Amino acid sequence: MAFVPIKDGEFTSTIYAMRARRWHGLGSAVPFRSVGNTLLLHESAVVEACNLKFAIEYRMKNMEAAAEALSDLPARMEEELDPVTLHNQAQTEKQPWLANKWTKRIGQQFLAN
Repeated sequence: MAFVPIKDGEFTSTIYAMRARRWHGLGSAVPFRSVGNTLLLHESAVVEACNLKFAIEYRMKNMEAAAEALSDLPARMEEELDPVTLHNQAQTEKQPWLANKWTKRIGQQFLAN
């Protein structure tokens, strides 16, 4: 899969389109069964896009949008998470108010694992 540069605004539009289609449960904020690390998930680069959005919003100190970016991630079990996602989750734990917001968004059941 080749990555091509995206135009201004195209990244955000892609995330909104994925939410509208409820692709892998994106943006639903309810507990889902793990989608695993499927080939479709890898090829779609959804995880990379959400992690990139988190990093951009976190750097711009827009914590609401950063928490939303993490809630857009497809449901996966902890052992299935990639290092970047784990790092981003750790960033939210450094700031308790952001972690609390994230917990409310995805639900307690998913975090219990």
